Amino acid sequence: MKINRRSFIALAGVSALGAAGLRSAAAQMTSPYVMSNGSTVTWSDPWHATWAGPEGLIDDAVILANDQDQIAIGYLSAPMTIDEWIAWSLEGFGLDETTAPPDFGGAIEYSDANGVKVADVEYQIHTITDTPLMLYFQLTNGVDFTILRAPSAELAATVASIQETVARDGMPVLEGEEIQAYLEDEATGQRVIGGEFTDVTGKLHVTWIEGWTVVEQAESYIALANPERSVVFATQVLEFTEQSWDQEVAWIFNNMVGDQGPAATSIPPVVTETGFSFSTDGDYGLRLAQGTATEHELDHFILSFASNMTVNGAEALAILQQIQADVTVNGQPPLQGLDAFIDMSAT
Repeated sequence: MKINRRSFIALAGVSALGAAGLRSAAAQMTSPYVMSNGSTVTWSDPWHATWAGPEGLIDDAVILANDQDQIAIGYLSAPMTIDEWIAWSLEGFGLDETTAPPDFGGAIEYSDANGVKVADVEYQIHTITDTPLMLYFQLTNGVDFTILRAPSAELAATVASIQETVARDGMPVLEGEEIQAYLEDEATGQRVIGGEFTDVTGKLHVTWIEGWTVVEQAESYIALANPERSVVFATQVLEFTEQSWDQEVAWIFNNMVGDQGPAATSIPPVVTETGFSFSTDGDYGLRLAQGTATEHELDHFILSFASNMTVNGAEALAILQQIQADVTVNGQPPLQGLDAFIDMSAT
């Protein structure tokens, strides 16, 4: 998708979140604000509106502010992926992922009483290097967006305040218990970084909290064990040597399944344009594996896998969630989307 940088700066970049001219444009506007798609945004003290309307690829939005925080709420004229949205948004702020590296992210699905998915929410937090500020980005169903800018030390309190005082169609604009729990952990100092590793190519950066231990490490590879020693999580940079992801995953899959014994089971690789995922269970327990492309290139890729998991079902899912909560790979929770691979009885 071709992105017009100028149109975003006018709404959610430095201009819209700081220019006196735009602040005065909506000085008299009060809650509620009804967007052109019928969606209604409501707010109460300490928030006040500073700007509203359409701009470029953004069909409609409203910007709210208090003494130190600003939040933009709106929707796009065409769906975007979370990565496109983050890249475009950062450019609008005059930043990139070097000056605003990702700190945490995730995805949540919401279903109605009949089990039909009604919302797919993705979110990321980015730290602005050498400043006390953080940016929170949220995208729902690829269209509805929320951007929050707030001081890092106040982010948890700000999110809690927004969830109580700002709503879209009667629902809090910032979704998810996961994000609130993460921020509360950060605020109380519970998420203490226990270590970090950058491989020799600079393409892989891993962090983990206290309690995890390094069981093996090389120039482009690291393996970690959780405090309970119920899983080993490993990740490494590999050279992309084949013509397609299907070919690249074949030898990895055969290698990880080959020593699992005669009773081994597996879910064959699910392959996309940017990587693959699969699982196997057998003599050495459940293994979950995922390959992901390195950014902007295909000469290398990152292989991450969990092994030595001798449990299954809910216990295995809890271990996977522990990995995703305690470890980051290039700023993101690893092994995303592998929940469906946990129950080997599905095969």
